Amino acid sequence: MYADRSDCTPFLVSACGSGPPGTPAVRPPVATPAPTTTVGLRLPLNVYLPTVGEQATGEYLVYRVQQHCMRGYGVRYLPHLSSDYIGTTVATWREYESRRYGISERTIAARRGYHLGEEPSGTRAPQVSTALSVPEREVLSGRAPDGRRMTTPVQNQDVPDGGCAGLAERTVHGDRTAKAQRGYDLVARLRGEAFDRSRSDPRVAAVNRKWSSCMRGKGFTYRDPDAAIEDPRWNLLSARPSRAEVAVATADIA
Repeated sequence: MYADRSDCTPFLVSACGSGPPGTPAVRPPVATPAPTTTVGLRLPLNVYLPTVGEQATGEYLVYRVQQHCMRGYGVRYLPHLSSDYIGTTVATWREYESRRYGISERTIAARRGYHLGEEPSGTRAPQVSTALSVPEREVLSGRAPDGRRMTTPVQNQDVPDGGCAGLAERTVHGDRTAKAQRGYDLVARLRGEAFDRSRSDPRVAAVNRKWSSCMRGKGFTYRDPDAAIEDPRWNLLSARPSRAEVAVATADIA
């Protein structure tokens, strides 16, 4: 129950937060919210990682430096790259993170099934490095096909250490230390371990059983939400979902 300060008696006054100066106030309990969606889900370990906006912006800036560097060697690289990339990437990552425990957006499920939401109109994916020729990839990576560092000038210019990709990383992120990288790796490992533990929690197992029973009542047999998403009948890389996929996804949400 929430604390009612009107019930404070003299001998309980300090517990009610009205004690002598310097006595820390006791905060009333706060009810745990019951979410109806996992969009915007905040996980405790995420405070040790860059936000999705920071990650997307950093990725875009790395691409921009790569593009400028490659242009200096006469290579037209990432011709469709624009600042729209940041917004599109943020939207995709946020939706992906919202599916940590299964889909939760009713409107997307009704329109897209288990497919990710459609990208904003007018955006085009940047060119991928595999579309480059072998000599162009050497400039990007700074490595010859046999893995050796490039020492031969290109367009009468030396190729930077690590190629244009290495130059871009250093320009945007600086020289990340091995200690910092170990920190990122640690957080990623802890996130994975926490997720695995949550799946084996008896409370989660009980909810999954209730979910599975509900789905059977709608004519679909799956042990848990992951099994529905991973149904081999769904081609999640296709442009549009099948009617069967939409039917399962909307029942899942319900």
